[in-house]
Amino acid sequence: MPVVIDLGGHQEIISIKTSLKTKKLGLSKTGTSVKPAAAFNMAMGAAYHIMCFFTSLNDGDVKSIAHPITIHTDERDKSLQVVKVSSFKARANKEVDAVLTNQIFDVDKRGGVKFIKTLETLSALYGGGEKGSELLFTLNNLGEKSSSFELDQINKYLMVKLNLLSSTRASCLPWFKELFHSYRNQHVIELKKHTNTLGRTIVSKVSRPCSKDGATGGATNAAYCILSCYTDLALKGILLPLTYSDKDPEGNISVSFKYRNGESHHFSVPAADKALIKDIEQFATELADKQASKKYERLLLKRGNHKKAPKDWDGNSPISPNLMKTWSIKPNEYFISLQSSRWREMTSNQVYSVSGAGGVQSLLQNLLQTIDKHYANGDPILNKIIISQALQVMELLDEDTSLEQAKEIVAAKLGIIMLTHDKWKMKQDEERAKTNPNGIHCNGQQNIAGGKNTQRETNNAMKLQLPCAEYDMCHKCQSANAVNETQSIYKLISFIDVLKEAVNLYPNAQEEVHERIAAFEVTLDGASKDVYDNAMALFNQSGRHPRVSMDHAILALHR
Repeated sequence: MPVVIDLGGHQEIISIKTSLKTKKLGLSKTGTSVKPAAAFNMAMGAAYHIMCFFTSLNDGDVKSIAHPITIHTDERDKSLQVVKVSSFKARANKEVDAVLTNQIFDVDKRGGVKFIKTLETLSALYGGGEKGSELLFTLNNLGEKSSSFELDQINKYLMVKLNLLSSTRASCLPWFKELFHSYRNQHVIELKKHTNTLGRTIVSKVSRPCSKDGATGGATNAAYCILSCYTDLALKGILLPLTYSDKDPEGNISVSFKYRNGESHHFSVPAADKALIKDIEQFATELADKQASKKYERLLLKRGNHKKAPKDWDGNSPISPNLMKTWSIKPNEYFISLQSSRWREMTSNQVYSVSGAGGVQSLLQNLLQTIDKHYANGDPILNKIIISQALQVMELLDEDTSLEQAKEIVAAKLGIIMLTHDKWKMKQDEERAKTNPNGIHCNGQQNIAGGKNTQRETNNAMKLQLPCAEYDMCHKCQSANAVNETQSIYKLISFIDVLKEAVNLYPNAQEEVHERIAAFEVTLDGASKDVYDNAMALFNQSGRHPRVSMDHAILALHR
């Protein structure tokens, strides 16, 4: 089954076998086994991860989703479709749920309904779709539903087929270099683990001779991995020779090359690594010189022996799914780690920057201490940069160097205008300053999916471009975001209070006002305990926030 993937600069066609047949050697006592590389099983593995993306549920909760799937259409907005997925979280002894929609919800996750409808159809087609049966499953070699869902095996093939590389893969470069030079000397390095007499685990490195073909294949794979650590460009079809620029002021050189289709590209490497790239080029040149015909293309990385025309590998990556394990490289070091927790962390980081810990708690349905430990610290990479810069500042502090002077020195040394923490803090201050009188942050542009945009009507009537003033509609607006900060929550508490007073003063008030109060109270529940307590203390001490008045509530009564 050919699958075309658009990678921006080019399209890659990967071929996935549909056959479920496995080697007889891998059969169980019952005569069955599962082929993780089969098209159906890889599709189910991919569906698992898409479900993690849309729902932010845990591994067990995602796997336990069952037929039937019910799609709900909003009574007032017929264009809004929603699927609610529920599951019981045994460890926390509570029910958790997630909402899939065809419109923007929290993080931009449109297409959820279309995805789950397609998945339900596929699942029912091959699994029957009986009530209570799993939505996600794999098929064995007999075409029957397997009793287990071996996701880790499927992940290995997904990572290689889709070439899902880790952003920190450059940390593997020293090991790849050692492997490359070892294969060049016709030796293979093996890392072995055993337990000594004291019960301690010992890792030993063993180098042994290997065949010529094994050395050539190993060196080619290592060379590919080395080059892929320097660039995201496609490495398939690169022609010899390479050209090298002079060292630039930052200590890097540019390596230029041409593809067989005539396109030219380049990537940068530290000048100190020029010798390594030249070694790879020399290795490729030696293989090209051995080719049977001078008419054959001279490729930097190729498949096939010298008697036949050189050819490219199939798909994105030339390496096998088990190579990283053979080379003792852990998940997320070269290929990314595919786990439900990674999707939850990604969603948490996206939501945290907008709505704070409260939004994360609402989405992930964890206790606050769990969020603080695993998710709510924002981007881990960003945190490491902040800590690194802070340590550099601390090292400069003395009687002659103030904090601000130390910051300026470190910023100049790093070639940046402002330290990362100060930049983040300034962004947070700007967001807090832009909150509405009800404590909700927005850009002033009303955006109610499928609903009536009354801001546009008002602006057209006034012939002016006014910011949105309909603060009672924030719970429906996609531009609005909650802020987990004391002053913002203080405003929201005050706004809920005036809405409640207005309803008491006007008993014939519309039913929807009660719904709005309930919606804002849900938002309020997302605030962290410290922020909520501080905001309530301000409310009890000083009354309503000075920016909140009864005028804001009257709007909710006459809509």
